[in-house]
Amino acid sequence: FKASFKQPPSESERDLLINAFLDTVIANGLEFGGGASDDFTGFVVSVKRYGKVDEAQRELVRAWLANHALLSDVSVGPLRDVWHGWG
Repeated sequence: FKASFKQPPSESERDLLINAFLDTVIANGLEFGGGASDDFTGFVVSVKRYGKVDEAQRELVRAWLANHALLSDVSVGPLRDVWHGWG
């Protein structure tokens, strides 16, 4: 996923964003890899060994990003299989 900041966040705003996002993804059986500098980008995977992210989890992430006050221009890519290639 990729999301733009509506305006450059302070360090504390950035930390709060990342921590709130982590709380949400972890509570839903997911993990996050990525970060927030000029924009907020990353990927989300299942915490289960060989697990898959489903469409409902993808939508949960998209909605969370789209509804966050600091973010705009949210783009969430298609689901991909990280264990067996991107195809």
